[in-house]
Amino acid sequence: MSYTPLFPLSQPLFPGCRLPLRIFEPRYLRMVSESSRDGTGFVITLLDKGQEVIRAGTGPTHFHDLGCLCRIVDFEPLSGGLLGITVEGEAETWIGQAHQEDDGLWCAPVHAAETIPLPEDEPVDDLRAVMAELAEHPLLDNLLPPQDIEQTLPGPLLNQLCCWLPMTEVQKQSLLSELDQQQRLVVLRRMLDEWMRA
Repeated sequence: MSYTPLFPLSQPLFPGCRLPLRIFEPRYLRMVSESSRDGTGFVITLLDKGQEVIRAGTGPTHFHDLGCLCRIVDFEPLSGGLLGITVEGEAETWIGQAHQEDDGLWCAPVHAAETIPLPEDEPVDDLRAVMAELAEHPLLDNLLPPQDIEQTLPGPLLNQLCCWLPMTEVQKQSLLSELDQQQRLVVLRRMLDEWMRA
């Protein structure tokens, strides 16, 4: 049985979205090295209780069984011995029974979740307007896709908004867990409507 490294974080990742990470623990430096060498990915999964990533040797941790397989798309050395990487989500991924290796790295058998995508002709002008406002935020430089918002397909557009709109990580995980993107869209629109009326 093959095992995939897990990277538990305090935020989830969505397919097609990019996330900058700062790596310094030996177990994650090994994960990045092996992922780069072998051209493989790892799974980002949300910590169940929002705590920081658990250190090696501190016992069991709690993370969600649905995460996002990602691959490294950029990296750079940072000051203080840190390594900066940028990952891009590829697919919603189920996580099997996890175990810790000797250095504390969590690994598990994983498999892609079955998703139902949005039709390419789904009307999402309302989402495009929200994304246009979001794209003006300086913190999202280099994280949003470079293509014209008007040309972005509905599914990737939906995932970008789920990833970057200011909501709780529990809300984001709930959206990630909606594997039918039509239902994911319904939930997101309901949240946007509530924000507009608040």
